[in-house]
Amino acid sequence: MIVDILEIGDPLLRATSEDISVANLADYLGVFDNLVDTLSDAWWVGISAPQIGILKNIFVIRLKSTKNYGELASEEPQFIINPKIIASSQTKSLWREWCLSIPGSTPASWLKGKVPRHDWIEVEYIDEKWTLITRKIEWFEAIVFQHEFDHLRWILFLDRMTSLESLCTYEWFLKNR
Repeated sequence: MIVDILEIGDPLLRATSEDISVANLADYLGVFDNLVDTLSDAWWVGISAPQIGILKNIFVIRLKSTKNYGELASEEPQFIINPKIIASSQTKSLWREWCLSIPGSTPASWLKGKVPRHDWIEVEYIDEKWTLITRKIEWFEAIVFQHEFDHLRWILFLDRMTSLESLCTYEWFLKNR
């Protein structure tokens, strides 16, 4: 089911999420469906449970291969439960990000800004089959993971920007890149 996405200013976006346990995983299966449906409707690459008002450490990433991002490992949704970043590169790169929770009145008016992100991260999380996954990810997937991970800790990409000089609308970005 497609659900409403909370927008900047909603206090739930500034609340810290909690882990879920195997004992109550079944209670959240509908959340996974809602996240995937909402993500599909919005044609974005990631969405977290706090963005739909559920303060649990869950997010979904669905990467799509495009001319901008090249061939990616999978276009199937990845369910990320109780994630941890256990190691990261010392180097960071600036990436232009935007967010479903910081909308404009039209897609052209959505805000984008440059955010420093680790070039690679080693992560640990549980998938929807309750399998513990540990792996190193890099490039675009690492950026998306860090962005969604921040949502679980009440951080928006605007908070990570080192300068507001790069803040622009999506329309301006497309015309001036």
